[in-house]
Amino acid sequence: MISPTPMRGASREKSRRLTLALCPSDTAYDHELARLPHDIVLLGNTHRQWDSAIRPLPETVRVSYTLDGARADILILGIDQWSFDEIEQRVLLLRLCDRFRGPKIIVNHGCNMVDGCSAERMRELVGQHIMVSRTDTAAQLWNVARSHVVTPGLTASEWPETDYSRGNVVMLRPWGHAQFYNAAAAAEIERRIARKVNWLGTGPRFANFDVYRSLLTSSSIYFNHCYAVPAPQAMLEAQLCGLAIVTTDRHGESSYIVNGENGFVSNDMEALLAHVRFLGEHPQELQRIGANGRTTAQRIFGSERFLVEWDALLAEAVSGAQLSSIAGGAGE
Repeated sequence: MISPTPMRGASREKSRRLTLALCPSDTAYDHELARLPHDIVLLGNTHRQWDSAIRPLPETVRVSYTLDGARADILILGIDQWSFDEIEQRVLLLRLCDRFRGPKIIVNHGCNMVDGCSAERMRELVGQHIMVSRTDTAAQLWNVARSHVVTPGLTASEWPETDYSRGNVVMLRPWGHAQFYNAAAAAEIERRIARKVNWLGTGPRFANFDVYRSLLTSSSIYFNHCYAVPAPQAMLEAQLCGLAIVTTDRHGESSYIVNGENGFVSNDMEALLAHVRFLGEHPQELQRIGANGRTTAQRIFGSERFLVEWDALLAEAVSGAQLSSIAGGAGE
């Protein structure tokens, strides 16, 4: 069994610098976690690796290929709705949780709205560990005992404002689970609205982070045709660049998007396509709505809020582990 480094008093939890062992999962999300005011150790040799084309590995992050080498206070792992059924992921998760004696935080990047494992299986997999969901909807559907919601956060300064010069539509390409998406919308946009669609995600990869940003900072509209992914990272990045957002409303998007003000939201695909057409035919409205959406994204999805919430979560995890240790010792 691997023990965390010794703790030095509950009264100093919020100010004490911790060592966090991070099992790579979602590189863009993990990149923001690496900004926490703690020491980050990335665990190598797992089923997922840090993708340097998505984000460069921060120089402050140390890499360890063993938990012993990490000598961490807290272990952070990422899962999604397929982690239970994909045996490699499940075995890795259970093995790491079993070997690490300190507190664990599990970040769930998925949602069981369409398919994947059931909420019951997810509760079995997570057990009594803390689980973080990306949206309220995802947390409610999983219904895990120790559940927290931390909306993703991004560093706004990394996302320059678009000049809208491409006049295009950006979409996330389906990656093997077609029931999550309305991929036919892309063909409809190109055929009926005569707008070029640029795909993100699977398929041809961007050479690096700068090439990806250069696409966003010349694009016009982001069309989210996904029915299940909670708070898609690509949509938040596009919104921070000022692309006008047209999106489904399955994870509370209507709580921060007002039609015609800072984007468009609906679960009616024809209505969404009509909004894309409107934006393409009214460039001044496109830019006004995109700019308003950018302001909204900076307010809601900022990195500062994200890091404050995560720091509080880390303090709770450490405090809970100490209380558990004290209770266990009293019972011996």
